[in-house]
Amino acid sequence: MTEAAEWNDENTKIICELYAEQVRAGNRPSTHLNSIGYSQVASKFQQRTHLLYTKRQLKNKWDKLRNEYTIWKKLLIRGSGLGWDSTKGTIAADENWWNKTNTELPGAKKFRKAGMKNLDHLRVMFDDIASNGVDHTPVPATSSPSTPESPVNVANLDGLDNDMEDNDDTQLEEESPLNRNKKRPRHANNANKNKSSRTEIALLMQAQLKGMADLAEKAQATFENFTSLVGSLGSSIQYVMTLVQECGARSGSDEHFIATELFVSREQREMFLTLSTAEERLEWLRRKYKAKYGA
Repeated sequence: MTEAAEWNDENTKIICELYAEQVRAGNRPSTHLNSIGYSQVASKFQQRTHLLYTKRQLKNKWDKLRNEYTIWKKLLIRGSGLGWDSTKGTIAADENWWNKTNTELPGAKKFRKAGMKNLDHLRVMFDDIASNGVDHTPVPATSSPSTPESPVNVANLDGLDNDMEDNDDTQLEEESPLNRNKKRPRHANNANKNKSSRTEIALLMQAQLKGMADLAEKAQATFENFTSLVGSLGSSIQYVMTLVQECGARSGSDEHFIATELFVSREQREMFLTLSTAEERLEWLRRKYKAKYGA
């Protein structure tokens, strides 16, 4: 039996860094890493921690992080009108609010004492999954016939119907005048039944494909609405000040002070968000402070 994976804060930080590295390398073709990505992560994680995890263990961690990150973003939207605890890096709210929110958003209470960590890496891992159109939800099975992999199969069936119609016409033209008034042979009736059955299957497949397309369109619209909300939140003062804390600019420091002056401006907040690492953000704040106060 495989031993349970050990995920302390340091190991989680390392695995997030390695996941993000593989996403940037193009090894996340859809919602998860491919085999190359998992292999690279496992190898580098072992080098740094002396722990060798299987692909299943790494995938389970990926899924857990994605679920927690989704909860965190929804939580920020729910608490956008509340206060912010900069020490804990999370929403400042009372017990009743957290209990109610956790009921409506299971897992939210996990972030009461501390906010989501490793956000820089998590954004790389998950933020563009919905927008690039590869995170598709499977369509539930129905009692209809099996759905083909692509509309090309339906076209082939249509073509087969046309071929059968041509064959039927040819067969009738070859009948002699003496046989025209006779009862149609049984094999001709069977051919018509087969033709009708294939046509019905083709029509059912076309209808099911249209339903799938409509469902995918609605799902995409839902994702776009959600990401739009998150995007507007992303440049809020509250959210940016969370990143200030995470990059090392603690309350009372010069960097934190200059951030409180700069980030009343939306342009300054957006510029800050273009910096991809915590180190770059902290250095940027230091330079801003020195440029203004000459410390």
